Amino acid sequence: MSTKLFISHRSTDIAFIDVIVDFLVSVGLPREMIFCSSSPGNDVKYQISSEIRNAIDSSQISIVFLSLNYYKSAYCLNESGILWYNEKPIIIIALPEISPQNMLGFLNDDYKIRRFDIKTDIAFVYDQLKELVENKPSQTTMTNEIEKTVKKFTRILESTIKDAKVEVETNDLMSSLTTDDEKLIIYYSTQMMKLKIVKDDLTNWLTNNELYDIDFENAFDLLTANDIGQNSKENFIFDIKSFKKISLLSKKENDDLINIFEKHQKLSSIKFEEEISNGHFSENDLLFVSYIIDKKEFVFGDRWMADAEIENIKEWEYINDLNNTLSSNYSECLNYFIKKRFVYESDWTSYGNPKEYKLHQSLRMYLLSDKFSHFDLLEEVKSKNTSYDLGF
Repeated sequence: MSTKLFISHRSTDIAFIDVIVDFLVSVGLPREMIFCSSSPGNDVKYQISSEIRNAIDSSQISIVFLSLNYYKSAYCLNESGILWYNEKPIIIIALPEISPQNMLGFLNDDYKIRRFDIKTDIAFVYDQLKELVENKPSQTTMTNEIEKTVKKFTRILESTIKDAKVEVETNDLMSSLTTDDEKLIIYYSTQMMKLKIVKDDLTNWLTNNELYDIDFENAFDLLTANDIGQNSKENFIFDIKSFKKISLLSKKENDDLINIFEKHQKLSSIKFEEEISNGHFSENDLLFVSYIIDKKEFVFGDRWMADAEIENIKEWEYINDLNNTLSSNYSECLNYFIKKRFVYESDWTSYGNPKEYKLHQSLRMYLLSDKFSHFDLLEEVKSKNTSYDLGF
C-alpha cells in the first residue's frame, strides 16, 4: 500500500507523533498509509534519502510537526522546504512554544497552526484526512478518540515542559547577562516571542515605550559573544536553545526584567505634568500647548517644513483673535519640547537631519484626557495675548 500521509518531524518529538498516529489509526486510517520521517533508518542527518523522497512524492497530504527541536535540525528544515515546494496540502501541528510570530522558513504564518490538545483542531485534522479513510468511525467513536487523544497529548506535554524547566534552571540564561542593554532585549523578546528581532521594529518599540539610555547594538554584540544569538546589520536572531530558555523564564526573572524596563522608561506625560505644575513653562510654551490641544496637532515640522506649521498656527491665532506671539516663536517652543523629550524624531532629510517630530503617545493621551487639569491656565495665557480689532 503506497504512502498517503507523510509526517515530517524531529525524532526527539516521537512521543507526540505516536499520539497523533494512534489517533489516526483509531479513526480508520490504515497505518500502512502513514510514513513518518523518523521511522527506523529514516532519521538521516543531512541528505534526503530516496525512500523519503518517494514517500513525499506518493503522499496526498503532509503533516509537519513544529517544535524548537524541529528548527534545530537542518535536515528537518530541508524536508519542510521540499514539502512546501511540492505544493500539496500541508497541515501544521505545533507545540505551544511555536507561534505564528516565530515560525521559520517556507512554512511561515501563511499556515494556520493546529494544536493536538485542542478538540476542534483534532477534528479539523480528521476532516482533512477523512477521504483517505474507508471505514468512517461513528460520532461516538470519534468523540471518545478525541477525548483520549487530548488527555494523552496533554500528559506528554506537561511532562516535557516540566523537564524543560529543570534544564533551564540548571543552565540559567539570565546569569550570563551583565548589562541593562542585554536584559531589555530579553524583555523585548518575552513580549514579542519572536526568534528574529528586526532592528527597525525594536527602535519603534523603544520609542513608543519612551525607553532611554539603551544601547541595543552593544546588547547584540554581548549576546553574540555569549553564543545567545547572531547579530547582523538589520536583524538579531536568537540561538534556538537560548530562545527556548527565554520562553521558560520564571516569574521572578520576568519581574526583574520588568524592573529594568520601568527603570529606563521615562514617560513624557509625567515629565510634562511636573514642568507645568512647577511653573516652568513660558507663556509661549503654554500657547503652544493650547494650540496642540485645540487643533489636536501632534506632528510638527522643522527646518523647511516649519513654514507650513507656522501658517497653521497663524490660522489658529486668527480664529482665536490672538496676536502672533506663538507663530513668531514656534521654533523656540519646538526646541523646548525636543529638549524635554516631549517629542521624538519621526522623519529626516536626505542628509539625516530631523525635519519632523511627533508628540509621544503618553503625552498625547494625557493632553486629551480628563486628567489634564490646566485649562484655566491656558485660557489665562490666551486672554493675555488677545488681539482685538476695535475698529478705530
